[in-house]
Amino acid sequence: MTESKVDVPGEPVAKQRPRVGAHGSVYTPRETKAFERTVALIAKVKLPRYKAEDRLVVDLTFYCSSQAKDLDNMCKSVLDGLQKAGIFKNDSQVMELHARKIRTAPGEESRTEIQVGTLNR
Repeated sequence: MTESKVDVPGEPVAKQRPRVGAHGSVYTPRETKAFERTVALIAKVKLPRYKAEDRLVVDLTFYCSSQAKDLDNMCKSVLDGLQKAGIFKNDSQVMELHARKIRTAPGEESRTEIQVGTLNR
């Protein structure tokens, strides 16, 4: 596997469910949008773009100050951010997803480590 790695500083954010606002409009909560935007901005600068036919492996390590966050929802936030950045066309290209959540020690910085690579054909 050929891979690229990037770190996103700050507390990881689990994807929140869409909310219904006044007048019945549906929206994504602000915190989720901000995290996905941060992932997209950093990834756009530091990660290569993959072709639609590429089969991908994504490895995620979340360094969190709290263990209360759902690991699967944190993965969704990162994958959506990567897709918005154009790193891959669709997250259906991800054939393997490895994820872990590590509680940060006092004074340690929260962050998300992202590695993306292609499967050997």
